[in-house]
Amino acid sequence: MTDTPLAPQISEFIFALEDIEGFLREYGALFWAGKINRVRDIANKSDGYSIELFFSYYGGMGSLNDLVLNAPNSVNDNLHEKLHRAYRLAETLK
Repeated sequence: MTDTPLAPQISEFIFALEDIEGFLREYGALFWAGKINRVRDIANKSDGYSIELFFSYYGGMGSLNDLVLNAPNSVNDNLHEKLHRAYRLAETLK
C-alpha cells in the first residue's frame, strides 16, 4: 500500500501549523502548541475536520487570536502574522 501524497494546499497548511507550533513551544505557550499539534496531526491524514478544529480556536475570550506571549511586541507581531497566514490557508481549504 502506498501513501497518497498530500495536496499542495494541505501541505502548505501543515507547514504553517508546524511553524506556529514550534514558535509557541519556543516561547513556552505549551497549551496552544499542543492544540496546534492536534490540528496538524489530523491535517496529515487529509481529514477536513482539521480545518473545523482550527477555526474553533478562534473567537471568544481566551481564544488563539487573543494570545499574547510574554515576549517583546515584535515576537507577538510575528506570531499573529503566522496565525493569520494559517487562517487564510485554512479558509482556502474549507
